[in-house]
Amino acid sequence: VTYFSARNIGFWSDDYAFIEIAARLSFLENLMWYFDPRLQSLWYRPIPGMLWWIEWRLFHDDPLGYHLVYVLIHLANCLLLYAIVAHVFRNWLSGFASALVYAGISVYSHAVLRPSDETALAVLFYLLTVLFWVHFLLEQNWRHYVCAYLFFVLALFSKEASVTLPVMLFLVDRLLVDSKTPINQLARRYLPLFLILIPYLRVGTVLTDYAVF
Repeated sequence: VTYFSARNIGFWSDDYAFIEIAARLSFLENLMWYFDPRLQSLWYRPIPGMLWWIEWRLFHDDPLGYHLVYVLIHLANCLLLYAIVAHVFRNWLSGFASALVYAGISVYSHAVLRPSDETALAVLFYLLTVLFWVHFLLEQNWRHYVCAYLFFVLALFSKEASVTLPVMLFLVDRLLVDSKTPINQLARRYLPLFLILIPYLRVGTVLTDYAVF
């Protein structure tokens, strides 16, 4: 109901810039354009750029398809939030209430209805990281750790706000799951997450310098 109006929305704002690149470049050219930080001047967000290339091949200049993709991504985010809350608190009603509020929250509708806003896509990988992290903490299965790490990287490649994930995962560890872990094990657990931030923040700093210049 909240996003039913998406069917009547065309392209607007930065949508045109992304669709022009997707229509003009081949797959390899698009890959190089978005993944090579030397070719960027404002930010480093390769995953949304590649999504635009895929969408162009599917929908061409029909905006409805692009909007439906983001509505479906938002739906997936609601289901992920439900899964996380219900699993941590072992109460499906708490998860349902959280997802229901999140589904229609007005401050978020702008991001969902605008395909060039990467927020919904970044949130998808953000919540997937949290979900697998919760499973790792509860089950101590390192396959879940690897999955959380991979989704963390995808979240970083979607939007810069994802740099907050290591702190969020630590808060989940301490406040929600309340795992009793010695300090040396905590260091081994979180060190790989912070190591990936070093080159990422370096790229972000260089791009910021370019933008200011």
